[in-house]
Amino acid sequence: MHDVELAAEFLHSVLPFSQLASDALDSLARKLEAAYYPQGQVIFKSAPPPGLALIRKGAVRLIDDDHKFLDKRSEGELFGHRIYFHGEQKDYVAEAEEDCLIWHLGQEDFERACNEHPVLAEHFRSHVKARVSVAAEVLQPATRLADLVKRDAVRVESGTLIREAARVMSRENVSSLLVLRDGRLAGIVTDRDMTKRVLAAGLDPGEAIDQVMTADPESLPVDAEVDSALLVMMRRNCRHLPVTDNDQPVGLLTAGDILRQP
Repeated sequence: MHDVELAAEFLHSVLPFSQLASDALDSLARKLEAAYYPQGQVIFKSAPPPGLALIRKGAVRLIDDDHKFLDKRSEGELFGHRIYFHGEQKDYVAEAEEDCLIWHLGQEDFERACNEHPVLAEHFRSHVKARVSVAAEVLQPATRLADLVKRDAVRVESGTLIREAARVMSRENVSSLLVLRDGRLAGIVTDRDMTKRVLAAGLDPGEAIDQVMTADPESLPVDAEVDSALLVMMRRNCRHLPVTDNDQPVGLLTAGDILRQP
């Protein structure tokens, strides 16, 4: 791995690595090895443990031995570790759905990192199935997202200046807002985006909010079940999830909103 700074910056944007200190990220970045996989090539099987893979560019299909589709991983997502599919842990084969650039962390280095950093161990070694099951029991399986949306999502229109969007977030005391274009959800902006993509990057706050938003974020309809939202957040490693009604944004949920429910 030659570009340690680039790799460390990438790790900083990916949970759970984003919770580590800079020196720990630099150390891990030096252990990453980059590899290119053309579309259709098998990357590896999950057994025996192959270590951790981070997608820098491209997309990866996770399939079983019968080539049945299990899930998909995109840029900024991880695979290689233990994964539950629909509540059941399964072995899988990772295959490049499109041309991919992958950064690999070997199994020995992966295990050492988990031993040295409890936050990594908790994320990768805890039973996701159990966590989701407990959440589902507390929230009741029939609970819908509509029951959790307590207020309208704070929103701005596409083209709004970054400085104005920041004022809206401050005035409304929120950590994120939705960006609409012609009444449709176009993007989402969080306080972390403001810090990393504006302040740290030295971007002119007179630019449009479109320059720093996450475009076309994944969303769920109001009649979706709560456990579906929790699974999406875990799979996408995101903290905010827009909620829509007939494709119109009506709210914004966080993982905390879900887990705090009685």
